Amino acid sequence: MSATNSQTSLRHHFVELRTRCISSLIGWLIVTIAVYSSYTYWLDWFLQPLSLLPISADQAPLYAHSVLDGFLTKLRFSMTCGMIISIPWILFQIIRFCLPGLQRHERRLIITSVFVGFLFGILGFYYMFNVLLPYCIQFLTSAQFIPEQVGLLLNYKHTLFYILNMLCAAIVLFQF
Repeated sequence: MSATNSQTSLRHHFVELRTRCISSLIGWLIVTIAVYSSYTYWLDWFLQPLSLLPISADQAPLYAHSVLDGFLTKLRFSMTCGMIISIPWILFQIIRFCLPGLQRHERRLIITSVFVGFLFGILGFYYMFNVLLPYCIQFLTSAQFIPEQVGLLLNYKHTLFYILNMLCAAIVLFQF
């Protein structure tokens, strides 16, 4: 009888795990589709730090270098932003799966840690986007690195993911 109960308990545990994984995946897909459908808004917002560059009005700030650059960048950007934005939902699903096996003081500690980490992540994102990223772009495109006789031709995909990677790094670094 105890073998049957342990198999039932194990089966229930795997069903709960599957439910949490599917719920996390659905949440990520919903956010990814939302970011994909409003891509131009997100693109304009993410490229705001590039407004500091000395680019003339008739010159486009970014260039795609292949036929697939636009589509693949839009898809990859949407999936990455979808993952970043859905992290609170995914963490909620992980916590909901793990909490029943923890003691009361462990639950409080984990919930407090996740909440504080989330706040620090938002602070890191804000600090990187509004303070550090404009300085980084000005510094890296200054005359110290790019001579005046050399033009600046920014790749659409590389520039967008440089900004996204810097923001992700700030989110992670502010967690510690």
